[in-house]
Amino acid sequence: MPLTTPKTFSVGDVLTAADLNTYQRDNVAWLATDKPRCRARNTGNISHTSSGNYQALTFNSERVDVGAMHDTSTNTGRLTVPAGGGGYYAIGGSIEFAAEASGRRGIQIRVNGATIIARSEVGSQTGDSTVSVNTQYQLAAADYVELMGLQASGGSLNMLATSAYSPEFWAHWVAT
Repeated sequence: MPLTTPKTFSVGDVLTAADLNTYQRDNVAWLATDKPRCRARNTGNISHTSSGNYQALTFNSERVDVGAMHDTSTNTGRLTVPAGGGGYYAIGGSIEFAAEASGRRGIQIRVNGATIIARSEVGSQTGDSTVSVNTQYQLAAADYVELMGLQASGGSLNMLATSAYSPEFWAHWVAT
């Protein structure tokens, strides 16, 4: 159930049980338990073959998905704002890259396939490189976000499936 914009009452209006159910009970329940949130992950390594370019990640599993923000069979790289779920969202992700001593690693969040709203990059390291990104952003119903990974090693490089943090992508409704 989506959040319902509360009614503005006027002098002489009668407050009914239906009003209380819609504007109080249902909205409180939505805020307490039903607000959209999702944390998706990929249980296997993802090969990044396009050195020097950002690549959209895909996610084949979910840790939590309230509001059907993620689908494990269609558009698996997207977290989509459900109907009635527009608002301010906390959005983030994490990727661990396999060890490679050359190039840089990066991560970014993209809205609706075009707008970059957050980015983080690090230089090469001799060991595995973990990059993460977090932001807050206003999203409307049907907007979607994607997590993008970058490696510039000159060849292919794996993004590693690691325990509880890579690759992971999340979004959580914060406020209207």
